[in-house]
Amino acid sequence: MNKKRILFLIDTLENGGAEKVLTTLLLKLNKEKFDLTVMLLYNKGIYLKQLPDHIHIKSIFEDNNPSNGKLRFLVYDLYTRVILKLILKLPYFGKWWLGLKKGQYDTAISFCEGYNSLVLKNILNVFTSTAIWIHTDLSKHIIADKLKGVSGLFNRVNKIIFVSNEAKEGFVNKFGSQHDQKLEVVYNFIDRESIELLATEAIPYRKNAFTIISIGRLQPEKGFDKLINAHHYLIQKGYSIETIILGNGPLFEKYNQLIDSLKIQASCRLLGFIPNVYPYIVMSDMLALVSDYEGLPTVICEAMILKKPILSTEITGVIHLLNHGEFGMMVENNQEAINKGIERLITDDNLRAQYSKTLDKSQDKFIFLPTIDKIEKLLLKI
Repeated sequence: MNKKRILFLIDTLENGGAEKVLTTLLLKLNKEKFDLTVMLLYNKGIYLKQLPDHIHIKSIFEDNNPSNGKLRFLVYDLYTRVILKLILKLPYFGKWWLGLKKGQYDTAISFCEGYNSLVLKNILNVFTSTAIWIHTDLSKHIIADKLKGVSGLFNRVNKIIFVSNEAKEGFVNKFGSQHDQKLEVVYNFIDRESIELLATEAIPYRKNAFTIISIGRLQPEKGFDKLINAHHYLIQKGYSIETIILGNGPLFEKYNQLIDSLKIQASCRLLGFIPNVYPYIVMSDMLALVSDYEGLPTVICEAMILKKPILSTEITGVIHLLNHGEFGMMVENNQEAINKGIERLITDDNLRAQYSKTLDKSQDKFIFLPTIDKIEKLLLKI
């Protein structure tokens, strides 16, 4: 049997939910059925080293790190801007620069909305079929407005895949229903067995009080400032608690400064990116997600598998994951509701125990556990 040759495009493999999902997918897809290549906009990301040898890696640009020297950084930054603009403006230049020819791949998939989506838009006719995989609610995410012209891709791809029904609904609200026949919802593949195995590893962190954990990339829409402020509010009320936030991102220093200004650095900590977060989830007493919007938050799925009490803002992707509050507490997306929700989970041992018990009994009901066979069938039919 001839293998289907698939090119996945994504900006980087840095720490992020979509990047983690793609890495898991690449590790699990049957290598006897698929010849897989990943094309990165920038050759960087903590998940790169997890990919086995049979996954081909290509990149448009190298990682431009300021630590290599300020002048080199500025020159290379200008160079990448110019080349990217040419790729996006001149399709023939893009195909030549990327070394792409007709027949080289069967299918190309923009796996996460970004500049890679615009690159795909300009090289579509090299491939037999194409798709875009949308991981967020584009009616709320600024990227839909930031990436001018990305809507033109939707008219031309064969399939538009969403990680949740809410992400699909947001797309239809923003772009209309003219694409209905090519829209499909496929929940992210979550590797339950690996999560449960990795959760047993030892970690150096030892908690000293009731511990709240939150995980994600430190960027504005994740709302970690609300969690930090909630921690301060609860400390002021006399609760003995710890909050740990796992992840890197552009707001790392800003959040550290906020923690320092509130004088809570002894009990609220940014631990940076940690490859295996699962033992930290197990160790903690609850997980909090306080984002402004999401597509299908992977960390919620992982916490559900590990039977951890969850508090989340009532946003896209979470409502159905938590089955309208059956599997975790949902609160309005404002500071007061977050404060009170966390306080209730701290003080109500029975409520936390009930959430854990419900999660334990309902593992076979979770909507986010499609089999790898289902995803392989989807990829074969694109």
